[in-house]
Amino acid sequence: MSTSKEAPYPSSSTDSLSPPPLSAFPPTLSSPSMCSTTSSLLSPPPSPPPSSQEDRPEIGSMRLVSWNIEWMNNLFDSDTSFLDSFPDREGTVEVHPLCLMIASAIRQLDPDVLAIQEGPSSIEKMRLFVEKYLDNDYEVFGKAGEEESEE
Repeated sequence: MSTSKEAPYPSSSTDSLSPPPLSAFPPTLSSPSMCSTTSSLLSPPPSPPPSSQEDRPEIGSMRLVSWNIEWMNNLFDSDTSFLDSFPDREGTVEVHPLCLMIASAIRQLDPDVLAIQEGPSSIEKMRLFVEKYLDNDYEVFGKAGEEESEE
């Protein structure tokens, strides 16, 4: 019988789909640029440099974020369901709190375009994540039929 390590994030009800604010996480998880789990599952991009609204052009600007969410395919049981948890080299990763953390970081980054590397192996899985954790606020597109690389 394996035991799980204490989760590095606040516990949450499986019925609650609202991501907690990043301030609710321990200091190592308090900003997307420092986001980590015991398994180094996430490798988000560095935060953009601080800027004021005056520094940003009002017309014609776009925020593009590229994020390698390592092994995101491990969150899913199928194209229509998530796993409850999965083992990794340091214990067990609970999927729902991890998805809430990923969604919270995405919301804080507030991208117009989010390019995910090491994402799900199907567009349907990514749509499921966006539907359940990002309130369908993003349109999902990608290369149809492209499978996750094993390399």
